[in-house]
Amino acid sequence: MSVNTPAMRRLLFVILTILFPVLNHAASKPAGVKKLEVPDRGFISSQQARTWEEGLISGNGTIGINILSRPLDETVIFSHERLFLPKGAPTMPPDNANRLFEIRNLIDRGLYRQATELAFDLSGQESFMY
Repeated sequence: MSVNTPAMRRLLFVILTILFPVLNHAASKPAGVKKLEVPDRGFISSQQARTWEEGLISGNGTIGINILSRPLDETVIFSHERLFLPKGAPTMPPDNANRLFEIRNLIDRGLYRQATELAFDLSGQESFMY
């Protein structure tokens, strides 16, 4: 029987129509998903990041990078310190050297709120910047 006969072509078409989705599904799903081994040094990521907060963040203080690890839709975000404008004039650190012992003493006694208020009052700021 020749493949060029209409009956044989129909049979081949039906077989391929049935087999292709089955074979494609079997090939796309691994039979036993193997758990990734944790390396002695470094890290692994077994899931892609859904948002930038879940991405791999790295940098040196001047430049930064965020990689979202989406295999078919990779997103790499670069940033540089010069891309961000200052929100106001530079703030000088408060001169609290003469009261530092008192602040530390409050912290040691568990009086965190009082220590925070004292340090904030010494800063001369009207409110927190953030």
